[in-house]
Amino acid sequence: MPDLTRHVVRADRAAIADTLTRAFFDDPVMAWVFEDRDTRSGKLGPWMELNFDAAICRGHLYTAGDRNAAALWSPPDVEIFDELWGPRIATLLSELIGDAASAKMAGLIEMTRHHPREPHFYLMLLGTRPESQGRGLGGALLEPILERCDAQGLVAYLESSNPSNIPFYERFGFEVICEVPLAEDGPVASPMRRKPR
Repeated sequence: MPDLTRHVVRADRAAIADTLTRAFFDDPVMAWVFEDRDTRSGKLGPWMELNFDAAICRGHLYTAGDRNAAALWSPPDVEIFDELWGPRIATLLSELIGDAASAKMAGLIEMTRHHPREPHFYLMLLGTRPESQGRGLGGALLEPILERCDAQGLVAYLESSNPSNIPFYERFGFEVICEVPLAEDGPVASPMRRKPR
């Protein structure tokens, strides 16, 4: 393992949000949601901060490589974006992109409709700063939870928002279960499921 992973704490908020902003800047789904490249970082930052805030309450957050990579997991039977956090996400998106928010939110919701029915770990976000990619940090952040899934007989699930990331996840046993167009002119997300080993 190239860098030991550790749990994220609240003091990591700004650094982790910045890491995820950089990691997802050119992501097809985030580029579709936040179309203006010139203002994207300024909008992705608050978006990632709110995702952090929702996940730190009840999720499993890990970092590696001196906070150059981060993973936000939702544990079994926990809905991170519940009746409290779901509306907060929708409100923030409306503040960030205005009238386009309802269509974008509909696409994001459609992307999440394929969760397994059985208890599972959900990988909400996994990202590495571009300058730190290729060092094994993403794999180091997957392994602890996947080992737990194997030990407890639990499924792991994610939605790949970038087709180029699918082979990476397949190496860890994830399989694409379908393709989800987020809009007629939007990107395609790929829900992926991993059976316990």
